[in-house]
Amino acid sequence: LATGGRVLDVVKARKPISPQIREFWGEYKDPYVNYARTISKMSQFIETTKFYKEVRDVGLGKFLWESPIPSHATKIEGGQKFAPINDLFTTKEMAQALTTLEELPAIKGADFASKAMRGIIGASGAVNISKTVLSHQTQVRNVSGGGIMLAFSGRFNPKELKNATATVAADLLKRDNPAQLEKIKDYARLGLLDEAVVTGELSGVLKDISKGDLSITNPRLDAVAKLGKPAFDVYQGVDNVMRIAAFEGDLAKYAKALKTSPKDPALRKKVAQNVTMTYPTYSRVPLAIKGMRRIPVAGNFISFPAEIVRTGLNTFKLAKEEMSTPGLREIGAKRFGSMAATTIAILSLPRIYNHLNDVSSDELKALRRFIPDWSANGNIASTNHGEGKWDYVDLDYTDPYSYLKKPLMAAMRAGGEPDIHYWEAFAEIVRPFSDERILMSKMLDLSRNQTGNRVIWNETDSWDEKATKALAHLGDAFTPGSINSFNKLHKAATGQKGNYDREYDLSDEVVAQFLGLRTSKIDVARSLEIFKLRDFNKEVRSLSGGFTNEIRKKQLTDDEQVDLYYNTNQKRFKAWQSMYRDIEAAKTLGLSEAKIVQAMKKSGVGKTDRTALRNGKFIPYWPDTSTTLKLQREGREISRGKLLNLKKSFTNQPLLDDTYWNAGSPRQ
Repeated sequence: LATGGRVLDVVKARKPISPQIREFWGEYKDPYVNYARTISKMSQFIETTKFYKEVRDVGLGKFLWESPIPSHATKIEGGQKFAPINDLFTTKEMAQALTTLEELPAIKGADFASKAMRGIIGASGAVNISKTVLSHQTQVRNVSGGGIMLAFSGRFNPKELKNATATVAADLLKRDNPAQLEKIKDYARLGLLDEAVVTGELSGVLKDISKGDLSITNPRLDAVAKLGKPAFDVYQGVDNVMRIAAFEGDLAKYAKALKTSPKDPALRKKVAQNVTMTYPTYSRVPLAIKGMRRIPVAGNFISFPAEIVRTGLNTFKLAKEEMSTPGLREIGAKRFGSMAATTIAILSLPRIYNHLNDVSSDELKALRRFIPDWSANGNIASTNHGEGKWDYVDLDYTDPYSYLKKPLMAAMRAGGEPDIHYWEAFAEIVRPFSDERILMSKMLDLSRNQTGNRVIWNETDSWDEKATKALAHLGDAFTPGSINSFNKLHKAATGQKGNYDREYDLSDEVVAQFLGLRTSKIDVARSLEIFKLRDFNKEVRSLSGGFTNEIRKKQLTDDEQVDLYYNTNQKRFKAWQSMYRDIEAAKTLGLSEAKIVQAMKKSGVGKTDRTALRNGKFIPYWPDTSTTLKLQREGREISRGKLLNLKKSFTNQPLLDDTYWNAGSPRQ
């Protein structure tokens, strides 16, 4: 076997890694299974070696040099591991890229920055573990999500799932079954085992915080590994079941269609490759995506949505390839059909539910305005309890392909609602990669003393009370998901209320435990008062203050004041328009005029503004007399005459659905 002089790490003697860490990663102790896994790794190694040889052949004299030149003076150093290109010279960026193709460089430094990075990564990883593999609801969603992915790719087969479950269970329970062991060896050789994206990313965190050397004894890592082992086994085992079932189902179809033996090595290899290309596989995640786990402000488990995008596109490509291959056309056609049928079924379920509950499309559209941002574009099933009281379930929590569907829903909403813009579709695309991490989100909450629209502690609280509430808020991030879920179930059963007087329904909590789908409640009157109107008032005050501050900075010319006044009211109009649509949505959801007025009064909206908002008319900002006099004392004059003409043209502008801003240009 020619390796171009590269040292084969996969056949080197293993360092004395902690037994707990080896168990945590699912070590296979049978020598034949390990041999099969080594062969699988060697095949990947050979492909990388070929790549390095091709890079040398193509790049020598272009971006690779045997001697340094001014623009290419960085030496590629890595020993025999990079033999084809080792000791050549290139740019600093190219050298770093070529030597980190296979794995992220370890964070080994003893300086403060390295220690801080390992600490942040470790803390964030602990939070992610507690909220995923240590949550039985997430484990349930892992099962349902895997089933949806099998159905989408045309591989859902109860018989194969049953057989795959028996094989994986025998392995996890260490049963001495020669037939099952032979299967495990074969699956390992084909690269089908232990490739779950979530557990792969969490294992990567362990490497990050261990300075890249797991042979170093670390009692804390050992404790984490020992605690999380059973939950990791279950999560990884479910992924293995889905992958094996997909492989065996496709293998049988291909063997029958091509009239060949299912034991044919070439056929088995091809089918295994198809599975890893169309089912989330951690070893297929690009290194750049893996590296984002080290960014504290990046999203949670970024690798998974990236894999959903990759595998979704690859499933389409596979079906297209099969359609153009004699003998496989029927398989390709059925795969296309499964993709369409699964997508339609998932989207239809909540629509059927809403229809049975007499929830109209207008009501659902209105309800989305009161649903939190992370679910506003979700696959919503809802129930109307009257007088503005609603329940909803976001089915996207069990749908792995929701990452691909939410941007489309956002775009559809933008087409009919002027205060929802098309950029929100883009926001849904990047949300999995840009959302605050769980731990970072909690820390930011503490820095601003606010979670959602609620304060964490009151300013009148003593320092002891503030510290207790702050620690409780931060500690919630580390609390395993199952503990939180069972706590809610206990409160529902005993009639206790949660934080902020939240009430829990026993039947809803039971469903949440076993299906992974949680029912959320919306009190439209309360949401209108506490969230919508409060945000509206805050934005309006900010715009008014912004106008005054700009005037205060320096004496503006008449034209500059006109432009400032116009732009301020243009933004104010959009805020008013959005608030008007929220009020109209509240009416659609069953809230009475009296309760809407009451909510506006409690939120501090004046009588004139209340009347205008209810009638869909705009009232522009106008600096009051006290503000004008204060500015005059500071040597600033407002061109009230010119601004007054603009005010008149703005006043009573209709806040219609299709109106953005019809007041003309500032100089008209």
